[in-house]
Amino acid sequence: LRGRTITYKVYPLSFKEYLNFHNIELDKTKLTTQTISRIKNLFNRFLSEGGFPETISLDKDVRSKTLQDYFNVMIFKDLIERYDIQQTSILKYFCKRVIANSSNEFSVNKIFNELKSQGYKVSKDTLYEFQDNIESIYLSLFLPKYSNSVIKREFSQKKSYSIDTGFANALDYKFYNDKPRQFENLIYLELLKKGKELTYYKDNYECDFLTLDR
Repeated sequence: LRGRTITYKVYPLSFKEYLNFHNIELDKTKLTTQTISRIKNLFNRFLSEGGFPETISLDKDVRSKTLQDYFNVMIFKDLIERYDIQQTSILKYFCKRVIANSSNEFSVNKIFNELKSQGYKVSKDTLYEFQDNIESIYLSLFLPKYSNSVIKREFSQKKSYSIDTGFANALDYKFYNDKPRQFENLIYLELLKKGKELTYYKDNYECDFLTLDR
């Protein structure tokens, strides 16, 4: 019999952990006006810069380059080498499109048509494999659309979320200039770190997050 293992998921810092890095504890009884102002400023920084511990003390240009290096390492080490992917240029384009689509619905079919129109030959099955691979290395995560049917939920159109807002900001200038999408991505990550099982709802109206309580 194989031995059992316990898996621990370690995400980039939550906002509370980020504040601890700056020697601030969220004790409501000790919050002064000055501390509250500092927390607000740090939240704006956290939303923009993200929560990778190594990058917190870096200046803007070095931080951005470091996060871009993270992306390249994940592409070449975690994806290309690990899964023996041959279509490297298509993979890199696919990953950039996933990041650019953070906090929006994600369509493999749309990217397939984009690649086809540019003369690239790739199957939809390969792109769906790329999507699974990306999620397995925590480059981005995909949120299913709510349905009572587990099968329909699994094969629904999903929304994509970057593993870190600073990471996505360093890779896509449109996301960098879109605070509502950054905030939605941040909320998703905070709920995820609390162990919530999440979906989104969209029919006559849209609800960004539904938690499934067992």
